[in-house]
Formats: sequence, C-alpha cells, structure tokens
Amino acid sequence: MSDGAQDKYGNFTHDNTTPPKTDRILPLFSLRGKTAIVSGAGAGIGLAVAQCFAEAGANVAIWYHSNDKAIQKAEEIQTTYGVTCMFPEPLTLAVFQLITSKAKHIKST
Repeated sequence: MSDGAQDKYGNFTHDNTTPPKTDRILPLFSLRGKTAIVSGAGAGIGLAVAQCFAEAGANVAIWYHSNDKAIQKAEEIQTTYGVTCMFPEPLTLAVFQLITSKAKHIKST
C-alpha cells in the first residue's frame, strides 16, 4: 500500500498515526456546529437519519416532498436534542437535482 500503513513486505507499520488530543470518545464523533441537510426526513429512514445527526449535535434541515408531518417532526427533533431543526420548503425535483449536481463541489467546513 502506498499510504504508509504497510511496508514493502506487506507488514503493517506501527505508530503511524497521531492520537487525538482527548481522553474521551464522544467528542470525536460530535457534529456540533455543523448543519446536515436530510431529504425525505418526514418519516422512515430519512427521519431516523435526521434524528441521529441531531443527537450527534448537528443542526438539521429537513426537506420533504409531501409529508406534512415533517413540520411536527422538526419541532420534536429541535425540542428533544436542543438543536436548530428547520424545514425550508417541500423538496421539489428541481431543488433535489440542483443539490445533487452541486454536492460534489461543496467543501465541508
């Protein structure tokens, strides 16, 4: 492998990473200060994903197509996890195509 994980004989090298500067695990998975956009988050898997992001500390934008209960679910997420959860507008095909076409050009911060 060329990433330095193995030597030229295929043996794994040791001590090739820098450990995090924390003695706790949960901060390593924190999404606090980030925003997640979840489409189809009015119910089902999309809702579960939105709840997981919120539980990890991310603010969540719920986009939905036709499930009007998404507004209620957004309020529940906001109350339960103490994050900002909004529902910008029902997701239209044009908006979805715009997001997916630009997603590869967006750099996460």
